Amino acid sequence: MPSSPGKRQESLAGQTLCNDEYYIQRVIGHGGMGKVYLASHSELAVPLAVKQTRADSALPESVAAELDFVLQGGDLSKRPSAVLEFPNSGGEHTDRFLREALFLARLRHPALPMLYDYFLEDGFWYLVMDYIPGPTLTDYLRQQGPLPPLEALNYAMQLCDVFDYLHKQSPPIIFRDLKP
Repeated sequence: MPSSPGKRQESLAGQTLCNDEYYIQRVIGHGGMGKVYLASHSELAVPLAVKQTRADSALPESVAAELDFVLQGGDLSKRPSAVLEFPNSGGEHTDRFLREALFLARLRHPALPMLYDYFLEDGFWYLVMDYIPGPTLTDYLRQQGPLPPLEALNYAMQLCDVFDYLHKQSPPIIFRDLKP
């Protein structure tokens, strides 16, 4: 596995990934863990979000098997050997990636993006998921100003519905990275 991402990290716009399966259009977000790109599937021509994270080790075979099983439509509740705890890969970046990938693969809620694919390329892990268009709440607030009370209540109720869903998972999922 390459340890240096080289120039490809800075020039993904206009490039393809995963054997030309995903065409990268532009960066739509970035944070401490990596970048998120707007992409399209080469055959389906649907917009997707592709999240890029550094890779520093390989995935444990059990994690790859579970991700492949779920992404192919398998039901984890009927699979007694499913990974219930998060194994360590030996690399800090890859461990973060595998936790996020396993979380997303297990979740099914209309307000959460679906995970469709994952892959390793040029020293980076990638997650392929739903693209949800529109501004962030921060951008919306900058443009529109404070929310009217009913609109704020609507957003708060949607968040509570997602948190309720996450907290009812076994084990419960506590989300600690809420940002507008």
